[in-house]
Amino acid sequence: EMKRPDKIYISDRSITVVDFKSGTPRPSYKKQVNNYCIALNEMSGKPTEGYLLYTKPLRLEKVI
Repeated sequence: EMKRPDKIYISDRSITVVDFKSGTPRPSYKKQVNNYCIALNEMSGKPTEGYLLYTKPLRLEKVI
């Protein structure tokens, strides 16, 4: 099964990953975003940060 983040924002200097979730926060969500960030950093060499955006209730959480 292929997994991919919901949004990837790429600038000249960095990459930001945002993954949307609607349920209860789970540790596996953080691990998933962290893995996306590690892979993108290894491929690009750019600093990478990741966020979980919970839609109900609306909340943004920085992962890395």
